[in-house]
Amino acid sequence: MTKTAVSVVLRRLPYSSLKAGDALQCALDAAAGGQSVSIVLTDGGILLAQKGHHDDLRSTRLEDVLANCLHSGVTVYVHRASLKKYRLREDEIIQGVSIVDSTALETVLMQACTVMMF
Repeated sequence: MTKTAVSVVLRRLPYSSLKAGDALQCALDAAAGGQSVSIVLTDGGILLAQKGHHDDLRSTRLEDVLANCLHSGVTVYVHRASLKKYRLREDEIIQGVSIVDSTALETVLMQACTVMMF
């Protein structure tokens, strides 16, 4: 894991508010500005990385925006303990996302110059 300029942390369920969309937009904007960016999904935020998880009432599929982040060079981490809490298997997470333990997440956050919580 390398030092990042910005680490965006999402803890809330992705479709419970606008926070997930805001978090992804911040990550994309920072990446477009040439900054190294990581997204950390923990607690309910991990559902953002679940394959096929979306809300039909929303015009923008957050799963697609997360895929755009990955294609833009953003590194995405999912907390392994949160997977267990929400009873998700690793094969239910979209490709390109790293599943890490608490120690690795702590390292990611400690190496970030700026941490944004959503």
